[in-house]
Amino acid sequence: MAGFLGWLFKRAGSEPEVLPPRLVQGGFFDVVGEASYQDALTRICGGKGEFSAEHQCKATLIPEPTNPEDANAVQVIIDRKLVGYLAREHAIEYRQHIGAKATSCDAKIVGGWKDAQGEGNFGVKLKVKWPPRFAKTK
Repeated sequence: MAGFLGWLFKRAGSEPEVLPPRLVQGGFFDVVGEASYQDALTRICGGKGEFSAEHQCKATLIPEPTNPEDANAVQVIIDRKLVGYLAREHAIEYRQHIGAKATSCDAKIVGGWKDAQGEGNFGVKLKVKWPPRFAKTK
């Protein structure tokens, strides 16, 4: 497969990482729906530890106009795994400012602890200045 779909579905380590255009960095904000993607987040972080994770990574944001729940939906992909979505209001603004393009940004996975008292789910935070806009290329 060529282009973005080829990147998304290629095997890890098969060629250099090429991400879509980057967004301007800003403060961290939460992704939604991560509870449905705990298996993927656990694999990305290598399991749950005694302490809460703070795994720095890159995320790819991909508009999903065929989503049956929300035509404005924007997927959040980390390590080629779906880990959540932008909140509805963020997805609408993303589509207004970026359109139907895939983009990339810094992210971090937090939480995911497990000890004798219990355990916590992983969450995802994106480091994007809002409203979103493309970073200037060098």
